[in-house]
Amino acid sequence: MSKIKTIRVENFKAMDSQEVNLNGNSIIMVAANDKGKSSLLRGLIDRFQGVKPSVIVKQGEEKGFNEMELTDGSIIKWKFTEKGEQFSFTTKEGITQTTGVLKAIGERYFGKNFNIDAFMIMSSTKQTEKVLEILGVDTSQLDADYKAQYDLRTDANRELKRLLALNKKKPEEVEVVRINEIIERKQEIVDRNAIAQQKWLLNNEARQNSIIEFNKIQDKLKQERDKFIDVYEHLEKYEGEKIGEFIDFKGMLEYHKSLPTPQENKSITSLEPLKPESLVEIEEELGKAYSRRESFNNFLIELRDYDNWIDETKKAEDTVEELNINIASIQEQKTTLVANANLPKEFSISEDNEILYNGFPITKEQLSTSSRYIAALKLGALVIGEVRALHFDASFLDNISLAEVEKWAEKEGYQLMVERPSYSGGEITYEFLSE
Repeated sequence: MSKIKTIRVENFKAMDSQEVNLNGNSIIMVAANDKGKSSLLRGLIDRFQGVKPSVIVKQGEEKGFNEMELTDGSIIKWKFTEKGEQFSFTTKEGITQTTGVLKAIGERYFGKNFNIDAFMIMSSTKQTEKVLEILGVDTSQLDADYKAQYDLRTDANRELKRLLALNKKKPEEVEVVRINEIIERKQEIVDRNAIAQQKWLLNNEARQNSIIEFNKIQDKLKQERDKFIDVYEHLEKYEGEKIGEFIDFKGMLEYHKSLPTPQENKSITSLEPLKPESLVEIEEELGKAYSRRESFNNFLIELRDYDNWIDETKKAEDTVEELNINIASIQEQKTTLVANANLPKEFSISEDNEILYNGFPITKEQLSTSSRYIAALKLGALVIGEVRALHFDASFLDNISLAEVEKWAEKEGYQLMVERPSYSGGEITYEFLSE
């Protein structure tokens, strides 16, 4: 492990010639904006981390270089012209390598790119993505699964809330109406009335037939008597004559006396009208039954609606619970995945996919400025190379907070390269934070 001893640049970007002698110490560099603070401190590091600026050679110049000497005596040099660039690495033993330098020492010495200043202003989601990226953890499938389950749970919670808001009550039970029994009793009355009516018709017909037969007999008797009288009156004129001796007038009179006397014909009338069994009460009972049956049917509808609501609410609760379990499982998988990726113990990822430092989001509302910077520096240290130098802009750090960050870096053995703007203008100046 080593630190930065010296940085030298010539004709790099907007700078002509600059040299910074750090000797492994932490420094704070001050200058007006656009004077090249970041370019001087990070220019070579960025290039070895794969970030190539669009303009390398200072305007009006043909060539330049950016050189870094480390505290172990090794030297890294980047020479460039408008047409190309060349890299070299000289070990502490004096052995120089000029081919494959970027690949050979880039990540080994300078690690992966982690812009602390950019990290500080990222959203919580972006911060988490960045941390997972530097840890080499791919949670894209878990994140997609989490989002899908989370969206489903949101919809399920919304549906459960809608169902619970209905707050349905179980309807009061209504007695079952056995309307068919009443209909059967009514039919029995109707049948009895029909039988009685049929019997009355038969009896009435028999009575009228009897009167008709009686009248026929009386008419016949009357006709016989009338016929006898006609014959007797016809023969009576022969009485006293010779021929009259042969007529038995006495016998005829005896016969006439023996004939029944016809009675007066009877009027053909009907029997007294039948009084059928009344249907009023049963109809009234049936009407009430139909009314009660409507109430019972409404009760059944309300009960079915209530039971369906109970079932739907239970299903919605089960769905939410199942989705909660799924989300917790995915979060646990993600936590395990992150834990296995050597995330420092002070850090964790919340259920809301926020990177937490000592249990708090890395935001100004939750952590002090110094704690936020220390958290970011600790994350940057995860991808640091053999050169134990960390760069950041301290524009928003007061001196007290900066002192806390410096104390942490000194304890952990890191070299800080801090920059601040000079609000009064001026060229680059720097001073050691500690020696």
